[in-house]
Amino acid sequence: MKLKLGSIFFSMFLLAACSTVDSDALANINLDGEGYHLLFFSDEEKIKLENNYYDVLLDLRKKFPNEMADVILVQSTNKNEKIKKFDVSVYPTLIVIKDGEEKTRIEGKKSKREIMNHLMDAMEKQKTK
Repeated sequence: MKLKLGSIFFSMFLLAACSTVDSDALANINLDGEGYHLLFFSDEEKIKLENNYYDVLLDLRKKFPNEMADVILVQSTNKNEKIKKFDVSVYPTLIVIKDGEEKTRIEGKKSKREIMNHLMDAMEKQKTK
């Protein structure tokens, strides 16, 4: 139990570089810019399911610091336009935006391997275009 709590706090500390925004600020975020924009939709009731996502995001930030520089954390308590726009109803949800378009989406409970493979496949598809 202590190890799990420690990994959660460590992950949160390392992800402090990501942005947590309120509903007003989120409506003004420009997702059309260059590079990848990752929207991570979180819900307090599903926090146990989020650990694998945080671990993968940390690994990706290490491997691709320039491409993964923009990670935006959206709390489910922020009933806002982005949640409506991206039709988020399952938590956690990770959406990858590139050039203003949704490129991939991962929802719900997933293993680290599933999340990483899904994201790497999506990035590879973008490189071949």
